[in-house]
Amino acid sequence: MLNDKFFDLAKKADLIGWNKLPSGAITPDYESVVNAKKFGELLLNEVLAKIDEVGYKSSNNISADDTELFKNALKQHFGVKQ
Repeated sequence: MLNDKFFDLAKKADLIGWNKLPSGAITPDYESVVNAKKFGELLLNEVLAKIDEVGYKSSNNISADDTELFKNALKQHFGVKQ
């Protein structure tokens, strides 16, 4: 599950639709939130896979431990359970 950081980014990218309730309150459209979170998860998984690919094939002496530290930092930033 992604955290509020991702939700804030999704709002800035206009990925979230909004509903106006009869009371006048404005709430996020559930389907757009689900779709935006799915997109975020897919994107993050692609980034994590690329980190693995570059880290293991790199001539820059990036260790497996460094690669895992960076991946874990990204996961933590976006609220992904480890």
